Amino acid sequence: MKEYSSMNGVKRFYLEKENNPNLQEIYKEKGGNFVIENLAIGDILAWETPKTSSSCSMFGNIVSSRDLASKKYADLNQHYLFVYPKDVFLKNSFQNTNIVPTFLPQKQGYVQEHYYASSGIDVQEEYHTPLILDQKAIRTEAIKPLQWSYFAAWYKKLITPKIDENNKVVKAKVVEITQGKTSDLEKAKAIYYYITKNVKYINNRSIQTGMVPQLPSKVISSNLGDCKDVGTLFIAMCKEVNIKAIPILVATDYTYNPSLIPKNIFNHLMVKVTLQKENYFLDLTSSENPFGYHNEIGHAYLEITEDSTTTLQQFMYPSYYKKITKTNGTIKLNEKEATLQVKETKIGDVVTHITD
Repeated sequence: MKEYSSMNGVKRFYLEKENNPNLQEIYKEKGGNFVIENLAIGDILAWETPKTSSSCSMFGNIVSSRDLASKKYADLNQHYLFVYPKDVFLKNSFQNTNIVPTFLPQKQGYVQEHYYASSGIDVQEEYHTPLILDQKAIRTEAIKPLQWSYFAAWYKKLITPKIDENNKVVKAKVVEITQGKTSDLEKAKAIYYYITKNVKYINNRSIQTGMVPQLPSKVISSNLGDCKDVGTLFIAMCKEVNIKAIPILVATDYTYNPSLIPKNIFNHLMVKVTLQKENYFLDLTSSENPFGYHNEIGHAYLEITEDSTTTLQQFMYPSYYKKITKTNGTIKLNEKEATLQVKETKIGDVVTHITD
């Protein structure tokens, strides 16, 4: 006997008895619980569930996932046969076990994966259902993966109108802060330090939305913005002096892993600018980071370009990163006491509070 609840999102159930190979519809969504009786070894139980999507912006229509087999009740043994298109990826997680699937021959271009899970519970009479936490279980998501370049192209289309604002306030401020600067590196540093010293980081839903940045002119006027606001401002200001800078989305909660599936794992925006054949990665949310220094080494990032080959990358140590510790000590002696003064300066990835 097996009990199910329509609260699981089940729309329809089908049963194929071992001695009757015809698939029969045994349940249609009505609400409440229902019980399937007289199940035997070899019977096949199939069900339909609605598609659920990512809740991040328009990517609810791009990256979809579905719980295919989430265990909720006690079973002695479970067999799962997943049949899915070749362009779909199954992401599995297991409880109290690690099940290796058996791949069966493809059927009409569809992949077939067979999983077998034994609960490991002794068959005995008892008054209560065994605890779910003690059982073996499988949870599966079906995900249709995309190219990272699709994500990048979408975000570039979203952010470009803000960068191309072409506002007088932005133009005047760039002229002011780059006056007397001759090289692109000097100009980029002047813009960087203007933003990090003057724009206060703020994350306020009343003035900001999701992944869409504010207009650069508004950030200059208010001196308030989050990572995407200050990053967009930097790119727009660099554009005024013919310096190309691009936004990069950063996953601060994820170290780089090539098997990460394209979806919205990003929670931070930085900027990449290439000057004198050196790539500089800029985090404009802190006034304590020197130009080109940040705290995201090892994390995953995605360059926002229209290049169809762009993909997820990992922050590495740039060649200009320095690891320097300087210590100066002074000892003063007199008849009554001795005074020792020590000044230590650190530069590099171990700290980011020394500006260059």
